[in-house]
Amino acid sequence: MNFRSLIQPVLVAVALIGLVAFAASPMLAAPTHDDAHILVPDASTAPVPAAPAPLSPLTRGLIWLLAAAAMAGAVNFPTVAGTNFPTMQAASQILQQNNWDINSLMGDWVDRGPWVYYDTIYAVTAVALSGTYTPFSLKMGQVDPVTGAAKTKLQTNMIENGSFGATRCLILMQLGITFPSYMTKANVDKLLNCMYLEVRIAEKIFFEGLPEIYPSGTGLMGVSNNTGEATWTLGLPIPMATRRYERYAKYIAPLIPITWTLTLNGASGTSPTLTLADPGTGVSIVNGNNTCIPIMKVFMDGLTDRAVQ
Repeated sequence: MNFRSLIQPVLVAVALIGLVAFAASPMLAAPTHDDAHILVPDASTAPVPAAPAPLSPLTRGLIWLLAAAAMAGAVNFPTVAGTNFPTMQAASQILQQNNWDINSLMGDWVDRGPWVYYDTIYAVTAVALSGTYTPFSLKMGQVDPVTGAAKTKLQTNMIENGSFGATRCLILMQLGITFPSYMTKANVDKLLNCMYLEVRIAEKIFFEGLPEIYPSGTGLMGVSNNTGEATWTLGLPIPMATRRYERYAKYIAPLIPITWTLTLNGASGTSPTLTLADPGTGVSIVNGNNTCIPIMKVFMDGLTDRAVQ
């Protein structure tokens, strides 16, 4: 049963009810005072009963339109051969006419929806941090220079180095920086006290500042009975407690380079050394004699367009 067969009986029923009401209503107006005097000799002792009010011309017109639509099958959306599903063109028309965005079909040519691009920054235990980090510069499958291992979706979901490729774009609404839950406050303080961010779209800086300006709205929150156990996040793990740009979001077109530069430059001009405990297998990556541990995650949140396949 398709959409037409579902909706048409409803329209027919409504039209029939309307036609019955139409037939039962009087076509003439209520009698005047003179007419009443002719019909009733003694008007003072025999009052004329009030006639029911006729249907207005607008109501009559609507009833006829409903009847015509139901009988002629005006609600008729083309379906895919052999199925009950509307064609892509019909579905797009339905969405656009009703201002819906349920499956995000936009004009038959893109699939638009919310999307997040993320990346992970690693550090080596007991070794000074690098002076700069450039997340989003390497796509999945490329070798991380710190870990020596190919990036997987556990580290990033970038599909091209430093851009969104030829088939995607992004309306950038939020930048986010977050720290893993095992990071101690001392380590978080070292990063916050010596780090600043610059984000370039093509060659121009559109975002910059200290990491505190870009809380992620993610992380852990809770209590523990274990002595010395605590979790430190950048901001609150609440999605609303973030900086979102909304009407000032930036459009990043396909193939346009986007460059993040995280600079760590303390008061002495040197990068800090973090005291990192190995969180265990599945988190740390061993690169030769070095144990590499994630110390920061960054993301870009917004809307993306992907070609309809």
